[in-house]
Amino acid sequence: MKNYYQHIVTFFIEESVEKNSNTIKELKEIFQNKVKVFI
Repeated sequence: MKNYYQHIVTFFIEESVEKNSNTIKELKEIFQNKVKVFI
C-alpha cells in the first residue's frame, strides 16, 4: 500500500510541475499527510 500511495504522490507532483510550483508543494504536503494516515 505504501508504494501505491507514493506512486500517486509522485504522479501528482510530476503532473503539477509544469503548472505551478506552489501547487506542487501544497499537493505534496496534502498527500504526505494522507499517506501517513493510511499507513
